[in-house]
Amino acid sequence: MAIAFDCYPFRPLEFAATIAPYVTDLYTRQDGYTRLRSAALTLFDSDSNVRRLASEYGGWDRPTLTIELTEENPAFCLILFLYAHFFTINEPSVWQYVSLSTMSYITQIAGWSQGDSHVLTHGKRSFKDFAQRWLYEAKNDHPLIIPDFWNHFHPECMYGHLGWLDESDILSLLQKLSELEVQLTKLDFGTNDPQALTAKFLQVQNVLVAATQHNYCLCFIQSA
Repeated sequence: MAIAFDCYPFRPLEFAATIAPYVTDLYTRQDGYTRLRSAALTLFDSDSNVRRLASEYGGWDRPTLTIELTEENPAFCLILFLYAHFFTINEPSVWQYVSLSTMSYITQIAGWSQGDSHVLTHGKRSFKDFAQRWLYEAKNDHPLIIPDFWNHFHPECMYGHLGWLDESDILSLLQKLSELEVQLTKLDFGTNDPQALTAKFLQVQNVLVAATQHNYCLCFIQSA
């Protein structure tokens, strides 16, 4: 079974502004989930990009999605809004299908730790971190409580995982990749084509550079 890693542009503040009214409704209105579910299904019907990603990450179509969302599942509803958000950032870079797994292989050959290589395929931050930073506030000295569904915020598919990098994470990663670039010709890739690996390295590096140039973060999706 092949595991795929994809990457998309992501602006946390803009995404938070889009979903904040629905998140608030979940805890202030009796029909909060019904309103969120209705909006998510409307988005699915109207946005071909949302339908495509829902299909790619789990094989979801309108009938199966309608059944799934009958039970309260705010994370899945909000994931559809995230899929739509990716395509509001009008950049020409090719995001999906960048060679993240190949990049992880290169960094491991170069001696990076498993944790550092993991950042290239899974991101560094969770969407619970996103929610804590952009959606919830502590009130009256009470501890901040983040709803549990943010612990399960990922595509509804086998091996589904979702993570992200903020601007500082991207700059730090670019610095490490810049140091690695000068070592590429010295690495032993065995029978693998070093020119092909270098081309994929540069593709991923360019994606990170584009993010810094156009002021967005990066979101990473794992699926099978």
